[in-house]
Amino acid sequence: MRGLRVGRVLKKFAKTLTITTSKYCNLLRQLNIIMDNYLECKLCRKTTTLRQSHMYPKFISKWLKETGTGYLRSGANLNVRQQDSFKCYMLCSSCEDNFSRLEAYFSKHIFYPTVNNQITSFEYDERMFKFVISIMWRFLHYSMLKDKDRNEYFQNIIEQVEQKWRNYLLNNEELKEFNCLHLLIGVDVTRNDENNEINIPDRIITYMARYLDSGITDDGEDYCIGFLKLPRFFFLIPLSGFSGVNLYNTDIYKDGGVYNINKARVEDGTWAHLILDRVKQFESALDNMSPTQRQKMIDIGIERWDDFKNKDLGDILNYQYNKRK
Repeated sequence: MRGLRVGRVLKKFAKTLTITTSKYCNLLRQLNIIMDNYLECKLCRKTTTLRQSHMYPKFISKWLKETGTGYLRSGANLNVRQQDSFKCYMLCSSCEDNFSRLEAYFSKHIFYPTVNNQITSFEYDERMFKFVISIMWRFLHYSMLKDKDRNEYFQNIIEQVEQKWRNYLLNNEELKEFNCLHLLIGVDVTRNDENNEINIPDRIITYMARYLDSGITDDGEDYCIGFLKLPRFFFLIPLSGFSGVNLYNTDIYKDGGVYNINKARVEDGTWAHLILDRVKQFESALDNMSPTQRQKMIDIGIERWDDFKNKDLGDILNYQYNKRK
C-alpha cells in the first residue's frame, strides 16, 4: 500500500512538473516574440516596435496564388505548402511604409502591366531602381552577411554593399558604386548557341515565369554578382569583377528611363550559367521532395486543372507541353 501511495505522489508530481514546464516554455515563447518585435530597425537603426516584413513583396505572392493552385512552396522546404511568402521582424513602421510605397509603384506601373497585359516596353523612374535595391538589401542583410564560408575579399565587398545600399535607401545618399542594375524579362530566355551548346533544363521556363529567388553568387576568384528573381523578371547587379560589356539594352538606370523588353539581349555566359545553375538547384530540391508531397502536387494538378488552366500557371504548363512536341 505504501508503494502504491508513493507511486501516486510521484505520478502527481510528474504531471505538475509537465504542466509547469509547458507553461514556462509558452511564457518563454511569448517573451521571445515580444523581444523580437521590440528591437533595432535594421534600416534606420532606431530601437522600436518592429513589424513583420515580407522579404518578397506581398503583392507577388498574392499574384502567384491567384494565378496558380492557391498555395505556395518555398525552395527551402518544398515539402510544406504555405499561404504566404517568408517574412520576419526587420523594419519599423516608418521604414516598412517607405518600402511599401516603392512596392505599390512597381506593382501598378511595371509588374502587373508586364505579367497580365504583356506590354513590350515601359517608362520608369527612380522608384523602380530603389524598389529592387530594397529587396536585395533585405536579403543581403538577413542572410548573406552571415556567410562564413565566402571568400574574405568578397565578404568585405558585401559588407560595403550593405552599408552603401542602406545609406541610399535611408538617406538617399548618392550611390556611386554598386549601381549598375540590369534586367532581363521573359519566360523562354535562354537558347543554345551553335558553337557553345549547353544543357538547358525544361524547368527554366517555370523558373523564369513563376519562381522567386535572390542571392549573391561568386566564383571564388574573379567576380561577385547580386541577383533578384521575380516572376518574369531577372535582375542582376555586378558587385565586383563583372563588366557587363556583353549585356545590351538591359540597363535599369537609377534616375529612370525607358525599358524595351524585345531589345534587351544577353550575350554573356556568366549570366546564362547563373540562371541555369539556379534552375538546377531548384530541380534538385524538387527531386528531394517526399513521395507523399510529390503525389499531392500531381493530384492537385489533376483535380484543379479546370480551375487554373486559363490562368498564368495553366498558360505556362501549356507552353512547356507544346514546346516539347
